[in-house]
Amino acid sequence: MNTLNHLATGAIIALALDNPVLAVPLALVSHFVLDGVPHFGFAGEEGYVEAFRHRLSYFSVIFDIIGTGILLSLLGPENWFAMAVGLVAASPDIMWLYRYFMFERIGKSPPNWWIARFHVKIQWCERQWGIVIEVIYSIAALLLVRTLV
Repeated sequence: MNTLNHLATGAIIALALDNPVLAVPLALVSHFVLDGVPHFGFAGEEGYVEAFRHRLSYFSVIFDIIGTGILLSLLGPENWFAMAVGLVAASPDIMWLYRYFMFERIGKSPPNWWIARFHVKIQWCERQWGIVIEVIYSIAALLLVRTLV
């Protein structure tokens, strides 16, 4: 899933629960639940080089940036806790940055941690048509955040 969907889901959890003891672990779990849903991507191990040969990838990134800006404006500074929990929900994707810079760019072996293997394995249905699911989810999540704020 794109960053916007992880951020918005974490924010929704925080706004709905308003309890850090529950919201933070649920937000972390939500990341892996969302990554198990069919979403935009390219099947297999093509990596970022392959992904950015396609125009749809650029649309996805631009949509993600604009949507994140909308999410931040909806939350505003008074809902800092919701944004913090959103960051927790998105944080497992930091692994992909490590994988890109250390593995794809430098050639170092990718991490073999159990959580990294699990994270890769649950990305079972990354397909180009998944962009439709991501866009629908993003719009619904932003509307829900707007309702909860």
